[in-house]
This record gives sequence, structure tokens and C-alpha cells, in this order.
Amino acid sequence: MKSRGRVKPEDHTPCEKAKLLLEQAEQEIFGNISQCVCLAKLQIAQMEIHKKDEAMARIGEACLLLGKAVKDLRNLARQLNSFQP
Repeated sequence: MKSRGRVKPEDHTPCEKAKLLLEQAEQEIFGNISQCVCLAKLQIAQMEIHKKDEAMARIGEACLLLGKAVKDLRNLARQLNSFQP
């Protein structure tokens, strides 16, 4: 009788590996990266220019979020570039 455990990545066919990688990439892009970019956009949109200290804080938060999104995109690109089915 076969065990019902999870299938190991090395047990997948090249086509299945590619599909899994694309699913992970989609999840990363639409989950983490787009969330960071949207939050940064909101931080900037809610900025009140006449309140300099608050505006500077929002710009700082937006820069951190955008930096995280760029880092995540770079990591994702490296994963996709190194993929070998």
C-alpha cells in the first residue's frame, strides 16, 4: 500500500516542476510584492505636504516597502533564472 505523504520535489516530472515554480512565482508576485507596492502607494497618497515631519515619515515607510518589493522581485528573478526542469 502506498503512503499518502507529500510528494517530494525530486519525484515531480519536469513539467510538474515548471508548473509548481510558476505557481510559486504567481503567489509571490500577487501576494507579497504587490502588497508592498500598494502599501507604499497608499503611504505616499495619504501624505500631507504641509506636515513636513509626517510626510518625511511616510516617504521613509514607502521607501522601505518599495525596497522590499525590489528585493523580492530580484530573488524571484534569480529563482526563475536558475530553474532547470
